Amino acid sequence: MDERRRFERMTQVFPAEVYSRQSGKIVGLVADVSSGGLLLRTETPQSPGEDLELTLELPAGKQVTREFELVARVRWCEPDIAPGTYVLGLAFTGRTAPDGPVAMDLVRALKDAS
Repeated sequence: MDERRRFERMTQVFPAEVYSRQSGKIVGLVADVSSGGLLLRTETPQSPGEDLELTLELPAGKQVTREFELVARVRWCEPDIAPGTYVLGLAFTGRTAPDGPVAMDLVRALKDAS
């Protein structure tokens, strides 16, 4: 398979919850992350091209809870292996620029949490 990713991904499931900043409701769980975007497992499909304003909370058990305010564009959405769930490919955009300070800080923090 031809690898087209520009950014190295951490390919493990993180128990990090992602919330919609508009509704405050949980959107899903992080499946993998890079400095360019993230893979999200969710029960709610999203439309490709849609921009999402998200808050990502680091896994519990840390002495200091960290939250990251992210902006990401839905690149693709497809059904997951579990019925009624979906996988979203999200690309960081706007103030969460790929390889920017917020994205790089997120990747470092998740590596430290794993």
